[in-house]
Amino acid sequence: MDIHVRKTVTSYAIFVPQEAKKWHQLKSTRTLIQQEIQPLEEQIKLLEHRLRQSGSDQSIDRWMSVQQVAKYLSVSRSTVYNWENEGRIKRHQFSSRVVRYDRLEIDQKLSMLLPYVKARA
Repeated sequence: MDIHVRKTVTSYAIFVPQEAKKWHQLKSTRTLIQQEIQPLEEQIKLLEHRLRQSGSDQSIDRWMSVQQVAKYLSVSRSTVYNWENEGRIKRHQFSSRVVRYDRLEIDQKLSMLLPYVKARA
């Protein structure tokens, strides 16, 4: 039976090969999770910064044009239209020429949009 000894932060740990394999799998899974969390934390910081810049929640207009949504999310207008066609965001038609997007809905669905926003950054 093979036994491996690995020094940890506080002590020595004895692993048999199967446990060593599980330990490496857990370590790689932890690394993957950390890699996924980091961009999300950065996006949260960006959104908090935008909120602080706007002053208060009262000063944020709820309804945005396609140009405002594109600027808000740092994407192109065509991306906003693509997301609309894919069903990621919903448009609200106020008249034959006036289309608006609800900022609250966009903020709620931001997690769905994050992979694209993260890839552009």
